[in-house]
Amino acid sequence: MYLNCPGGSTYSVLAIYDCMSWIKPKVGTVCFGVAASQGALLLAAGEKGMRYAMPNARIMIHQPLGGCGGHVEDVRRQVNEAIQSRHKIDRMYAAFTGQPLEKVQQYTERDRFLSTSEAMEFGLIDGILETEY
Repeated sequence: MYLNCPGGSTYSVLAIYDCMSWIKPKVGTVCFGVAASQGALLLAAGEKGMRYAMPNARIMIHQPLGGCGGHVEDVRRQVNEAIQSRHKIDRMYAAFTGQPLEKVQQYTERDRFLSTSEAMEFGLIDGILETEY
């Protein structure tokens, strides 16, 4: 799966991940440009050993972004849903990278931009596809 993704809906990305997990073929991922926010989650969700990025790609991870409004009870429910989403995403990153949950939570507290070598060291990708200039 080729990714140049600035992010998107958590629900939509989880639906794509469910499809990646359900189909028989193993899904490799390659980042061109940027894999940010939920795009980074899809990049990391590729089959281990088949997750790559181009040398000039950037990867950004953070906690899910959202907003809420409405009646007080609705806001409370939306905040609880956002907290549950964050915990789910952090657990997924921990599983995909092999990092301890506490380190993932530290990395996702705010926007964290990573070079391809930093993303590989963290375990988001398995390799960098070299190009000749």
